[in-house]
Amino acid sequence: MESALWSINLLALVYLCFWAIRQDNAEQEAQAEQAKARVLRKEEYQVQHQVQHQAEHSVE
Repeated sequence: MESALWSINLLALVYLCFWAIRQDNAEQEAQAEQAKARVLRKEEYQVQHQVQHQAEHSVE
């Protein structure tokens, strides 16, 4: 009986370890997506700024 409880505890521990790894990976993927979105917004801003700058100079 005691060995069955040890087995159940070990299985629960293994399950929780895999669950924690999965959660950590999901969090890292979310952070990577946020970083990618920030880069894209920055690039869009730079392009808009260049277009505006070129438009201002072409008027002169």
